[in-house]
Amino acid sequence: MKHIDARETAPSAVPPAAGRRRVSLVIPVFNSKMALHELDRSITEQTASPAFDFEIVYVDDHSTDGSLEVLRDIEVHAANVVVVGLPCN
Repeated sequence: MKHIDARETAPSAVPPAAGRRRVSLVIPVFNSKMALHELDRSITEQTASPAFDFEIVYVDDHSTDGSLEVLRDIEVHAANVVVVGLPCN
């Protein structure tokens, strides 16, 4: 999915697969660089479901430890992840 900035409008939602409900998880992030890959793996494992299409939206609250760069890396490798970078805390 495309990286979006908080100042942009969110991209159009992709319709869920037939018979599946769309669920968006919004995860606030601030200076959590070291835990983000493990967090993403855990969320992905726990949300695997034939009944739902999960979208994970990470909102970085202007981290100073490199969290946003880690989130962008996660976003590149996952079709169901959206990263929003806030311009200030």
